Formats: sequence, C-alpha cells, structure tokens
Amino acid sequence: MSSTTNKIVQSVVWGGGLIGLGVLLLKYTVPTEESLRKDLSPELQRKALDFESDARRAETARILAIIKQNAESDRPVWDVRGFEPPTAAPSSAPAAEESSRKV
Repeated sequence: MSSTTNKIVQSVVWGGGLIGLGVLLLKYTVPTEESLRKDLSPELQRKALDFESDARRAETARILAIIKQNAESDRPVWDVRGFEPPTAAPSSAPAAEESSRKV
C-alpha cells in the first residue's frame, strides 16, 4: 500500500472508532425517561402523570376541533387546514408554505 492510502485507511479506522466510542458512551451514560421517572418521588411521579394526561387531553381537543372545522367545509378531504403537527418548528412552517406555493 502506498503512504497516502495507508493514511486514509488509518484515518477512517480511527474516526470510526471515535464515533463508535461516542455512541456507546451516549447509550450507556444517558438515562432513559423511564429510569428518570422511576427515580422520582411518588408525589412527583403523580404530578408528571397528571401533567401529561392534561396536555394529551388538550391536544386531542384541539385536533378534534380542527377535524370538525374541516369536515364542515366544502374542501376535499386531503385539503386539511389549521393543523400544525406538534413536532414542527414554528420557524420552518413559513418556509414550507412558501415552497408549496412555488410548485
């Protein structure tokens, strides 16, 4: 092997090893949500559960209101308006609307 090829192979092996080490460290050192909840006091566990159920109910009510509005309109079924997925970032929404208008 030439010197250049040897250096490239060596760089790829060391880089892959470092990335693999980082993934393993992340996997074994970051606690899961389940283990964090298990370590909470019973009072805090109840509060977290209540908060999640309240948020879930509010989100479900919001989605049902949007479905009712869309059902009453004359638009086709696939033309859904007013629904923003909870995972969408607010700054990316205008860019998506802008790109769909150009098409």
